[in-house]
Amino acid sequence: MWRGLGRCCNHGCVVAVEIAIIVTDAPPLITLAAARSLDYLLYPSLPVIIPDAVFHEATHASGKLGAQEILAWYRAHTDQVRVEPTDIFGEEIVLRETLPGRKPTRDIGERAAIEIIRNYPLADGARALLLSDDSDAVRAVIEQAHRGEAPKR
Repeated sequence: MWRGLGRCCNHGCVVAVEIAIIVTDAPPLITLAAARSLDYLLYPSLPVIIPDAVFHEATHASGKLGAQEILAWYRAHTDQVRVEPTDIFGEEIVLRETLPGRKPTRDIGERAAIEIIRNYPLADGARALLLSDDSDAVRAVIEQAHRGEAPKR
């Protein structure tokens, strides 16, 4: 985790703040990969956390736009970029194997992100930056994580 200074109140005092970037959806990764700009995620020198479902969505088809770039970038930066396993995606994989031809669960990436946010060991005062292209999904992630709700299935 990166540690920086953040305001703790309106009196000008400062406290250490831990920050991580959590990629909550595949399209921002794919867009950055297509523009050959994934390294912009590394510029703040913050850990980048990608839920396994998001990573899978962006890379499972090797011919998909940006897939090879994302895989190469991840392999080159495992010190800063982590693909975080989630229970919800593990269950999805079991369902896909059990029921061939089953359509993927809707919004699985966002649901995996909610699980990570709920379970990620952030200290008091810590923050996470969410990278998504869907404001409704980000709002849902924040609201559910704030209320401590389980991801909707």
